[in-house]
Amino acid sequence: MTGLRSEKAQVFANPTGTLTAVLTGHPVRVRNGDGSWSAVDTRLRRMPTGRSARWRRR
Repeated sequence: MTGLRSEKAQVFANPTGTLTAVLTGHPVRVRNGDGSWSAVDTRLRRMPTGRSARWRRR
């Protein structure tokens, strides 16, 4: 069910024919340039510039 994925949602097909959606309140994945998805690490990190960044690809 990759066509139903988003930054905050993932949908699974159950054996019974129903769908289950897992929703989050914050982004857990980011779309790559080729259309695939990557998980994001939501922990704050110190960047080389000294600033903090929140969303990074894992």
